[in-house]
Amino acid sequence: MGSQSAKVRRRGGRARLWIDVLTPRHALFAHSIARVASSFNLECFVTSANYPKLQSFISKLGLRNNEPIGKPRADSDLPTIESELERQERLMSFVGREKRFDFSLSFLSQEAARVSFGLGIPHFVCADSPHLFKKCKLCLPLATALFTPFVIPKTSWIEYGKTGREIARYRGTEPWSWVRDGRVVGRRRKSLRGGKTLVILDELFRFADQDKRKKLILEAAQSLVKGIKKEWSESSEIWLFPPHGTRSEIEREFGSECEIADYPSDAFFMTFEARIVIGGVGTAIEQAALQGVPNISFAPESGTGNKTPPVFERFYFPKLLSRRAKTLGELEALLKEMLSRINSERKVFLANAMSATRDFEDPATFVVRSIVSKR
Repeated sequence: MGSQSAKVRRRGGRARLWIDVLTPRHALFAHSIARVASSFNLECFVTSANYPKLQSFISKLGLRNNEPIGKPRADSDLPTIESELERQERLMSFVGREKRFDFSLSFLSQEAARVSFGLGIPHFVCADSPHLFKKCKLCLPLATALFTPFVIPKTSWIEYGKTGREIARYRGTEPWSWVRDGRVVGRRRKSLRGGKTLVILDELFRFADQDKRKKLILEAAQSLVKGIKKEWSESSEIWLFPPHGTRSEIEREFGSECEIADYPSDAFFMTFEARIVIGGVGTAIEQAALQGVPNISFAPESGTGNKTPPVFERFYFPKLLSRRAKTLGELEALLKEMLSRINSERKVFLANAMSATRDFEDPATFVVRSIVSKR
């Protein structure tokens, strides 16, 4: 939406919240927050990084009052700094044009944190990744308060200057805010007998060197698709979600036998209808885990250079909401094992999810209530 159509105005003393969104996951959480905000007399406005994958996702999601601002960050250090400074300047202009916000919220956006601090706007942060040192170091010291899942100890945030009352922990994990009622962005999972197999290739080799990554992803796709088709002689609807730069190769290799998604984040709309979800340690796997959908996380040991998010180590794996494979060989063997008894796997995963989330609260409601109480 353009700046003219997206403008909002203060009505009847309603407080205004500015939310900065950098990824599809952030958009999902922002959508949930906007959903409950009106009940607390809070008006939300969203700024988002302006790149095709995110804007396409926001459009499909139906996130309202969105203003795309700033190009995506580049890979090398200098362009990254330059793009961040440019986006920061444009955000400053936007906030000045909108005249006044009572609060701001981000998911570790250093640009939003700096602009908010400079303009005296209380800035709140939602984060579950204390291992993201650079983002946390740049953002959290400027934050008024941090919202984080109960599975992350408060001590994890001490090195970033956050202690005691500055940390508010909710009983849940981030994706629970948008899957808690059995829906994913408004779509209800009709039954437990999902027919799709989702393979989130984007997540499988995040730890790999860029030069090796494309080759590893292609090899993994070949192996996994072969294994799925061998185990399921019946017609099997396989969806592949390739990362940027590999779609053409994936389509040439599998276009006649698999469905190829435009963006990896499209998987977020489909986990509710999946037979099984295969990925790394990202949002699609978290969604599937909370919905009780059988799933496998490819999460090598930390010695590979990959850092597994604490929510997986402390919650999803111990609660048996996700099965872990540490090598590609383990992943292939585990996939074969689970597909061979998929009906019983469905029952086990669903039972585990229901048990683990029985006393969860809505993170979005927790965040909105906490922010409004600071007014």
